[in-house]
Amino acid sequence: MTVLFLALRWFYNILVALILIRAFGSWFIRNPYGSKWYSLILQLTEPMLAPCRNLISRFFGGRMMMVDFSPVLALLILSFLYRMIYSILYMIVY
Repeated sequence: MTVLFLALRWFYNILVALILIRAFGSWFIRNPYGSKWYSLILQLTEPMLAPCRNLISRFFGGRMMMVDFSPVLALLILSFLYRMIYSILYMIVY
């Protein structure tokens, strides 16, 4: 069963890396759809970041902010889900 825990950790680490690459890449890449790799990262992370962005805009009354905090919120939610799933699997397996 350690394979299951290892796969879960790898999946979590890959998602975190993709979100961080997107967040830092937005500072440096001016044409996001000009690069195939960055475009792929945008397509992979947008389903996670769009709901966070909508939640933040609802919380602040629909005002647009200068800094996009959706990657931070997505990482917090992802970390919480990872720990919850890991704990549940640990209780079931051991």
